[in-house]
Amino acid sequence: MIATIIVGYKNESLTTAYIQQELSKLTVQNLVVVVNNASTPESCRYLEEFVGACVVQSDFSGFQPDQPVYVIHVKENLGFAKANNLGVNFVRTFFPQVAYVLFSNNDIRIIDAQVVDVLISKYESVKGIGIITPNILSADGTRQTPMPAGSLWHGVRADLLYLLTHIRLKDHRAEACASAQEGFYDTFSECFFLSRVQDYVACGMMDPHTFLYAEGNILSERMSRIGLGYYFVPSVSVIHDNGTTTSQHIGPDTALLMAESNAYYYKHYRGYSSLSVGIYLLLAKVMNRLAKAKQAFRASRTS
Repeated sequence: MIATIIVGYKNESLTTAYIQQELSKLTVQNLVVVVNNASTPESCRYLEEFVGACVVQSDFSGFQPDQPVYVIHVKENLGFAKANNLGVNFVRTFFPQVAYVLFSNNDIRIIDAQVVDVLISKYESVKGIGIITPNILSADGTRQTPMPAGSLWHGVRADLLYLLTHIRLKDHRAEACASAQEGFYDTFSECFFLSRVQDYVACGMMDPHTFLYAEGNILSERMSRIGLGYYFVPSVSVIHDNGTTTSQHIGPDTALLMAESNAYYYKHYRGYSSLSVGIYLLLAKVMNRLAKAKQAFRASRTS
């Protein structure tokens, strides 16, 4: 049996559809844990009614054994990292027999029903794996993973070029991603990945200082510190309809939030100086203001 952790945020209908229509395809026995960020009693009752979930509080009170789905009612928005760590601690507390955890967004479409079986088999046969993903595709068929480690200065150059010329600098990471073969890589898209519980805990789990974005980069770095890495298996695939929640609830600030998380990653995990990170963040804020100004101008033209 595995456990699947889904971090939800004001999207219980999407979570319900994912559990009923997608996770049900998996051929492995699966315990589902939904960490319901910034949730209301009504949203928890919705999940209780439509997926037969047992609702527990953030301190795990209300737990009942032998339920297929658990919903952790969290009144505040913990963000992605803290919420996933809470889910793992729930599994460790009540289901110590679970060896593997699948971390999944609720906007995933399962293509290969045996995707988890294949990932576990590869995890156990290849030495040094701490994180493993299948082939993760966008709806248009382009790959989202694997990725080489990013460069802060590439981001700075790209932003400066766009500010001065409105030309987008070519992202060579996309080319590397498209041509990737099976094997170890720097980092990954954290929307759908598997890890062994003992490895995830041993590396320190996700960094609770991030709220959203850069979790894959940071988790890869944390795994590397205990001699484990990220492994890519392209023989099985899922589709990620990315941006379903962030575009609705974060909007134009998405890029700035991503930059802030990346700045933390660059400073604390890649050794970039405070000055370098400050320049990177300053440009990101300028880009964010320009994007908002353009959005307001377009809105005024259409009103």
